[in-house]
Amino acid sequence: MTRIRLALALLLVSAVARAETVDAILQDVHVHGFVRPQNVLQRLYAADDRPNADAPMPARATYLIAVEGLERQRDAFDRADPLLARIDAMAAHEHCQPCDLAARLSRAQRAIGVGNTAEAQGIITGADRLSLVAGDPMRLEFLLTRARLSDLRTEMASGITDAVQARTLAARHGWPADEVRAMSPMIGMNADLGDFARAEALGRETFRLADRIGFAYMQPYIRAQQAYTYSMRGEGELQRQALLDVLRLAGDDPSMRELVAISLGNLSDYYLQSNEPAKALTVAERARALSASQHDDNGVAVAGANRGIAMVRLGRFDEGIRELRDAKTLAERIGARTYLMPILDELVTAYEKAGRLHEAVATMRAQLQLNQEMVKQEREKAVLELQEKYAAERRGREIDRLSIANRAQSAEMDARRWQQRLWTTVAVLSLLALAALVRYLSRARNDNRKLSGDIAVLAEQTMVDPLTGVANRRWCEAEMQRRGDAAVGLMLLDVDFFKRVNDTWGHAAGDRVLVEIARRLRGLVRQNDAVVRWGGEEFALVLPDASGESLPHLAERVMQHVAGEPIDIGGQAVTVTVSVGAVMSPLREGVDWQHAMHVADLALYMSKAGGRNCATCVAGIDASADVAAIANDLAAAAARGDLALQMVEGPSPARRPAIRIV
Repeated sequence: MTRIRLALALLLVSAVARAETVDAILQDVHVHGFVRPQNVLQRLYAADDRPNADAPMPARATYLIAVEGLERQRDAFDRADPLLARIDAMAAHEHCQPCDLAARLSRAQRAIGVGNTAEAQGIITGADRLSLVAGDPMRLEFLLTRARLSDLRTEMASGITDAVQARTLAARHGWPADEVRAMSPMIGMNADLGDFARAEALGRETFRLADRIGFAYMQPYIRAQQAYTYSMRGEGELQRQALLDVLRLAGDDPSMRELVAISLGNLSDYYLQSNEPAKALTVAERARALSASQHDDNGVAVAGANRGIAMVRLGRFDEGIRELRDAKTLAERIGARTYLMPILDELVTAYEKAGRLHEAVATMRAQLQLNQEMVKQEREKAVLELQEKYAAERRGREIDRLSIANRAQSAEMDARRWQQRLWTTVAVLSLLALAALVRYLSRARNDNRKLSGDIAVLAEQTMVDPLTGVANRRWCEAEMQRRGDAAVGLMLLDVDFFKRVNDTWGHAAGDRVLVEIARRLRGLVRQNDAVVRWGGEEFALVLPDASGESLPHLAERVMQHVAGEPIDIGGQAVTVTVSVGAVMSPLREGVDWQHAMHVADLALYMSKAGGRNCATCVAGIDASADVAAIANDLAAAAARGDLALQMVEGPSPARRPAIRIV
């Protein structure tokens, strides 16, 4: 009996020793992270002081918010939804500010999970002030959620700013696991900005920290961000190794099925680009099965397309075409136009290889129609976005012109006053000594020469861009009017994602980028060519010796030259690319050059709609084509056969970038 009592006493002491408090568990998560969400949930559900309905509101709020987030993280929405309802009730009836913010963030994260960024933005708009009074743990979650949303909306500067604030907050509290959570999305965002060196350094630092503190759950996510960086940089073998690490580290954890599916899709695409269709097919089959189990139609469409491409390359044309057509139908049904264009492109290739030329032509027409619709939508969106920018630039130009005109007018008035004074002086000093008169006249002539020089400088300033030193739009307009009907190539260039540079590193960095691009363009063009700053981040090239046939080659050289070396913007090496539109002027004899510049602008918009870092060149225009109709809708004109368009890709490391987990 004594032994039994002793054994029971030891068991009781052991149980007491193992009992944990909610605060201790959550502090441990802040410091060390976790291996799986379910491990933390087991500890919380067994916590010695888990609150009941009568517990103080702060204790209940802390517990419910933590448990709801972990249940949602492991996709157990049947358990998370009732918890969210209780949090809502506490926000409404007990004025619990952390509960109010937690409910908003939960719904925003759910919307982000299904790609509904507009809904997520609406949910958390105005929550910044609430996050400042809801406590630092909730402030941290708010910053991380908003950073993730900014990432999805390609607002990288805002996303990085929020992630940096979250990391700073975590470091101040001594929460290294939360530092890892903040650093991980910054890897991919820096890669999207073209700062690969910083992205790789962040990846290494984040993985080391996660490994040191034992935050195993984040390690596959970090490797996925690194794989994306390697893909963007064109380092295929490093990408493959990172993707295999993701699959190994994720294992069979149900909460990582989305990450695994995306990684399988990227690995399949890697094998396709490496010309290993058999491996691509095997991996794509796994990706499709996993996406289907999660009811992820986007993932099913991408995996199905990869399956089809692999089958076609293996000579299984009928099967591959069937797969591609199924993927096309699914992409159309869910409205995934981003996936639809490359699927149509691969379908055309498959039909051609199978000798089914009529179907290839029909698919090309469908592709052209889709591209026309996307360009129209992109143009309408771009017009809305740029209206205010151009209005501001126009106001700025008018102010500059007014200032220059005022200075010139003032200089001319000064000259007249000096002339009047001169003649008055001649009349008065005719009675004075000749030597004194000569000295005075000499000074007057010098002053007049100085004033004439000032006016000449002012005239020159109206033709030169003061920042970059190249010709400005006014010079270009005058030069094109002077040339009349002489044939000249026109090329419009727009710096890709220029706003991100300004937002991330400031306008001084943006100015350095523009100055460097102007320098590179001047070093590339011939003596008779001209580089023009057309406005903002747009440049124009005036190419008198060009021909329609040479434009694609020239556009390729321009894109390669601009993006060839990263630009140093004060310690940051940033790779910058441009989108290009090119055409020959005049479009037809007697047609004003401005019509050709408008067509080049439309071609530039097609390049931006096609993914940027590419050129759209108008290689030739049918003699009977309606110029006004061409200038109204370039894509429609190409579909009618009124003109020939040639697309040229820029120096991109991969034709289809990997999908990044956000």
